[in-house]
Order: sequence, then structure tokens, then C-alpha cells
Amino acid sequence: MIVVYPPNSLIMMLGGFRNKISEVPLKKTQYCIEVKCEDGSLLFHTLTGALLLLEKGDSFSAFEDDLTKHNFLIPKDTDELKYVNEYRSLISSLNPENGNITRYTILTSTDCNARCYYCYELGRKRISMTSETAKRVAAYIIASSGGEKVKLHWFGGEPLYNIPAIDTITSILAEHEIGFTSRITTNGFYMNKSVAHKAKIEWNTELVQITLDGTEKMYNRTKAYIDKEDNPYRKVMENIGYALHEGIHVQIRLNMDANNADNLQELIDELSKRFGDRDSMTIGVSFLRKFTGDIHPFDSDEEAISWHRTLSDRIERAGFNSKTKLQRNIRKNKCMADSDSSEVILPDGCVGRCEHFSESEIAGNIFDENRDEKMIQSWKEIAKPFDDCKKCALYPRCINLKKCEWDKYGCSPAVRTTKIDSLKKQILREYQEWKQKNTE
Repeated sequence: MIVVYPPNSLIMMLGGFRNKISEVPLKKTQYCIEVKCEDGSLLFHTLTGALLLLEKGDSFSAFEDDLTKHNFLIPKDTDELKYVNEYRSLISSLNPENGNITRYTILTSTDCNARCYYCYELGRKRISMTSETAKRVAAYIIASSGGEKVKLHWFGGEPLYNIPAIDTITSILAEHEIGFTSRITTNGFYMNKSVAHKAKIEWNTELVQITLDGTEKMYNRTKAYIDKEDNPYRKVMENIGYALHEGIHVQIRLNMDANNADNLQELIDELSKRFGDRDSMTIGVSFLRKFTGDIHPFDSDEEAISWHRTLSDRIERAGFNSKTKLQRNIRKNKCMADSDSSEVILPDGCVGRCEHFSESEIAGNIFDENRDEKMIQSWKEIAKPFDDCKKCALYPRCINLKKCEWDKYGCSPAVRTTKIDSLKKQILREYQEWKQKNTE
């Protein structure tokens, strides 16, 4: 047996699942993801972050002591769910946030030039941030960040619908020597050559996320842009090239339902032909979920899983798969909503907890210090685990919040399976990198 990555030292310091006690029956932890490879079987512990290799011919029984030491074998009566929750609570208390806000999701506008049929913001008010409010936003960031470097996420609506607001905020931060980086979630329509250059040089943009729904005909029909003077698909594809040329990482999100799954294969091929020589582009597939808009559901989870795997394999062959590292530390927060170091700033200066709520769940505003602490704390409340959570290998990597729309019904078998698929690919990739590094 080879230890590729040791377990998280803090979790082990807190006790792990306890060391083997003589004569106590053992069981294999449910938090073990096993992946076959050319050298044997890789074992990844989703709680401790340990990665082991059982070489060909090795068995669990032959390495019982080592596997117990690394928490892959644990006492049979262990309540694993309870331990995860206890560790999460302990780690949060040992690593408190310092009170400064360092991550800001800023909606420069809730308006958008696209009319996607599945948009969760359908029917909401369309407003844009004024110049005066943008100045106040910059002042608020300077005051609330404690002089630390900050991360800005430009969101909407369509954030590039209001470029002057971004210019105002970033220029004031630069004048006051506040370090910052940016990312943009955009449909890409306005990311032209000059905007891409400005995004890199003036906005310090590191990543742009752009959603594509299919090839030209499918994309133009789905997006239903109100700006029709140009071919939107061709314009966005050209703009992706501008962003890549500036050295900005482009993350393509493929929103998939039964309506466009087949067409997305052609899109991946087109992206490969056009941008295959760029190593700063990644592509990911996401299932569309029904919120306010309509979607075209698959007939079964099995069909959804099959299409996701087909597209993911195509993305990997094209070299556009994500290169993110294995998450080896237990998460303290789910997202911005339950983190004291993050805030959402709306176009009118109101402050919220989640980018999906632009007209409700308001905690206060940037014009005074008053905050609805009860509402803020409500976003930290953890939902009761679903039955599937209690036996899921991914539970240590998930936090379900009571107030989160995404967590309302838990994850579907399709979502859960594809997450495990993705994790297995990560495990294999990191093992290959480790092997190459340690055999040179």
C-alpha cells in the first residue's frame, strides 16, 4: 500500500474515526471513493482527504492496520454522519473569520439583453446601478474590507449591460490602492475586443464564465437576444477569442436538458476546432433545473447520466476538462450565503446573502451599518440531511442550507452520480501527476 496523500492533519488531530480497538468489528467507511487504475485501486477519503494506492494483488484484509490508521476501516458501530457534522462545527470554531469582507458579488444590473426560456430571474424588476451608487459601493468596499485584497464577482442580469459602473468601482479602488481581482459571469455578447482588454488591464479579470446552449441555430433561438443587429452566436464566439487572447481564463458552461443534449456534442467539436490550441479554456456541463422558467426534462435519471457522461468524455478528449485540484480540506461554508466574509451588493445598493435573490432576503444596504442579523444567521442554518445524504460518499463535501433553492429537494441521482464521476476523474488525474513527479 502506498500513501499518495496523507489524511488532513487537523481532522486526525481531532481524533478521526478513532484508531482500531482490539476485537472491535470493523467496516469500510462510506466516505471512500474507489477508482481502478493501471497500478491497482486508488482510495480517496472524502472526509480526511487521504489518497491511498492498493497495488495489484493487495487487499483490504492484508492492510487492515494501515487502513484503520487512515480511517478507511472504522468501528462498525460508528455514526459517520455525526462525526462529519462534529468536525465541521469544530473546524469552523477553530478558524473563525476576522470580520472583514473580502468577496463581493456585485449586480451592476438586473437587466439583460437575452431572454433565455429557463432563466430564474424571469419577471423580476430590471434596474441598473447609477453612477452615484457605484461610487458609494467603492467607498463601502474600502471601508468594509479592512485594507485586505478583495475578490469582485460581476453578476446580473447581464453585468456588462452596465460597464460604467464597473469602471467607476474599479478605478476608485485602484486610486485608494485596494488590491482586487475580478471574475465575470456574462453571456459574452458585450465582451468585445476593447472590453476584453479593459477587463484584463483595468478590472484585473482572471476568469470569465460564459454560458453556451448549443450551436448557432440552437443558441440564437435559446438566448432570444433583443439585440439582433448581428448574429449573436458568431459574435459571442468571436468575443470568447478576444478574452482568451488577453490571457483571461474562459469557463464555458453548457446548460443541458433533453432539448439540446445532442446538439451540445456538435458545439464541443466546434469549440475544439476554434479554440483547441488554448489551454486557458475549460468546459463544464450543468443540468438545467426548473425554478421559474420551463425546461425540457429527461425521461429518466439514467438518460440524463448517459448524456452527461457522453459530453464529459467528449470535453476531456478535447482537452477542455477542468484541472481543479482535489478538495482535501473539509468545507466550512457552502458559498457566499453562509460566509461572513462575503456579501452580495444589488444595483440599488441593498446588501443580500445570495445572488439568486435580487428582490428579497435583503440584509441592509451600503449607506448605513444597520443589518438584519437574524436574517443573516438564518442563511447559516443547515438543512436536515435527506435520506440519500446519510449514505452518500460525498456528504463531507456538501453543505445543504435550509434557505437555499438549490438544496430544497436535495440532489437527484443524476447530479450525485455525475459529481462522483467528476471526482473519480480528478483522483486519476492527480495520481498520474503524483506518479510522474515521484518517478522522474
